Amino acid sequence: MAKREKHMVAFTEKQKQILESLRNGSHSPLHLIQRSTILLSFGERRTERNTAAKWRARWIAAKPELDRIEQENARQLRSAIKATLQDAARPGKPTKFTPE
Repeated sequence: MAKREKHMVAFTEKQKQILESLRNGSHSPLHLIQRSTILLSFGERRTERNTAAKWRARWIAAKPELDRIEQENARQLRSAIKATLQDAARPGKPTKFTPE
């Protein structure tokens, strides 16, 4: 059971509502739907896929900040959750092409 507990991800009720609305939103971008689904499935103890480990780790790292935002300014929580679910900057040399 201890191994199962390691995979749990905690959500406040408000955070869970926002993730569910992103997952079920007809206008939500596909990447937000997929990542919200991954995180919610961890909260429901249904997934242990290696591909989801990154999103579990990102959520756990962002959780203290999300909790703080929820306490201080709940209106910004949706934006903060969306930012948490965005792709990280990729390494490498920036492009040389400029818009003309």
